[in-house]
Amino acid sequence: MEQEQDFKPEQSLMVIQSMIKTVQSRYYDNGTLYLLWGWVILLCSVGHYIFLFNNIIAHPERVWLLTIPASAIHFFWMARQSKKKKVTTYADEIIGYAWLSFAACMTLTYILFGTKGEWHLMYSVILMVYGIPTFISGAVMRFKPLLVGGFVCWILSAISHWVEPAQTLLLVGLAVTCAWIIPGYILRYQFNRQHNG
Repeated sequence: MEQEQDFKPEQSLMVIQSMIKTVQSRYYDNGTLYLLWGWVILLCSVGHYIFLFNNIIAHPERVWLLTIPASAIHFFWMARQSKKKKVTTYADEIIGYAWLSFAACMTLTYILFGTKGEWHLMYSVILMVYGIPTFISGAVMRFKPLLVGGFVCWILSAISHWVEPAQTLLLVGLAVTCAWIIPGYILRYQFNRQHNG
């Protein structure tokens, strides 16, 4: 009981700051996943758009099958990281649940819109959904590029209402560039700088 009374507010603040720094340094590794998914989605969205207007392949939407090997790489990388991780913090869990919710919403969006051929509506919803885990991750990590990326996704989702249906594919590419690729490279730079100097 005396130990609890001796725990001063300043010490509590130091513990919280230490936890945040631990989460930040751990999630700097996630620059890898932001870059993986950012580049895959960018290639798929722009590829789909190009194939759609040039009749290069009969089913341009099949370019999205690239997400299957990307998922395998993602799970392999996560399995390796979980072996290295000694402690799971509450912040780790929040970010994990945010991305799990994202995966569930993406699946439901495909079922509700994609299976009915309402692709333009699907991509508008996807743009909105992209912003949620991106923004939450940025808030937990206190990393502004992800916060900004989340806002960009929401703005592009609103803009998608006024563009041609096929152009929503280009908005998806712009969204992942702002929300995942740019923050991913910044995370990679900070991680390298933290571990090399």
